[in-house]
Amino acid sequence: MKPDDKSFKHRELFASGVNALRGYGIAGDFYRCPICCSDFDERAIFKGAQDAYCLTLEHAPPESIGGKVVALTCKKCNNDLGSRLDSQVAAREQFFRFVDPNRPDPKPFPGTLTLPQDPEVKTNIRISGKLGSGINLSAGKRHNHPENLSEARNSLEGISLSGGRFHGSLGLPAYDEKCADLGFLKSAFLCLFAKFGYTFALSAVGRFVSNAFLDEENFEVVKLKPFPGYKNNILVSEVSGVCFVGFGEFLVVCPWLNASIEKFSEACKAPDSFLGQYKLIPFDLPFGLEAILDNSLRK
Repeated sequence: MKPDDKSFKHRELFASGVNALRGYGIAGDFYRCPICCSDFDERAIFKGAQDAYCLTLEHAPPESIGGKVVALTCKKCNNDLGSRLDSQVAAREQFFRFVDPNRPDPKPFPGTLTLPQDPEVKTNIRISGKLGSGINLSAGKRHNHPENLSEARNSLEGISLSGGRFHGSLGLPAYDEKCADLGFLKSAFLCLFAKFGYTFALSAVGRFVSNAFLDEENFEVVKLKPFPGYKNNILVSEVSGVCFVGFGEFLVVCPWLNASIEKFSEACKAPDSFLGQYKLIPFDLPFGLEAILDNSLRK
């Protein structure tokens, strides 16, 4: 780490990316963003780096659901995809934490309250807790008409004091399932890049995957139930040309290096068959930028 570096992690990942890119066959002292393929020298990890020329820590899956730092991406890619895709992954997790007793409690989140005596009026509230184990509702002055706020508070206080049941409806924040799926596809791509390097990220199938979450709003992300014993692993089927990236509750299906896009599209019609039909090579999820294929080329 140099005095001007943002952190030791920035320097470590930058150095790993430079070495990986050299192993791939591109000489130089620069790091290539695996998503947009823009090149950056070490000034991009300095504390005073401008937003337009800056490398940032990238988590996969997103940090909001417990992901780890696996690579650097440019600030533009991180910000743009974070607000469009990763935010929906976080919103999805928040929703399922609220309704699923087996997940941790969600952080307090905004919602709306509608009372039966005036179904046309919605009061903005804050919700904490989860279904089945107690829910706390609080209403503040912000974005609420004083009269509506007073009525809602009186109703909620009456329910609390009497121990009665709540009659009304709660409006919960929604998440965009399509964007959440694309967010998981982005995380799968970053894990494959971090594990195997630019050999995957810059390949035809790697660019196919990145273009899917960058531009293809209608791309169908295929997810499967996890393979027993491999909930958080990368599974590669070299024979079929398909790989699977596990994020606990499901596997995201991606093309492997030896697959054509046509072959991958055909495989996605019945992906379950590949889990039992072909030999799967397991890999742990990456701990940083390992780039094992790039580095093997350097030896």
